[in-house]
Amino acid sequence: MTPLKAIRAKCMECSNGQPNEVKLCPIPDCSLYGLRFGKPEKGWIYVERSKVTVKRDLSDEQRERMRQNWVKKNNKQKGGA
Repeated sequence: MTPLKAIRAKCMECSNGQPNEVKLCPIPDCSLYGLRFGKPEKGWIYVERSKVTVKRDLSDEQRERMRQNWVKKNNKQKGGA
C-alpha cells in the first residue's frame, strides 16, 4: 500500500467508511486533510519515492523556464550539450 493509499484508508476509517464524509471532513487542522482523497489537493506538496507532486498555478515565464531546465537536464543525461 502506498503512503497516499494509507492516508485515504485512514480518512475512510475516521469517517466510518463513508466517502462522502471524507469529502465533508470538518477537521481542516488535521495533518492528513489535504491528502484525504488519496492524492494531493491544489496547493499541497507531497513527496513519494523521489517524485514531487506540486499543484500550483504558474506563469507562462515560469513554465518556459521549467521546460528549458527539463530539456537541459535530459540533454545532460543523454550525453548531449
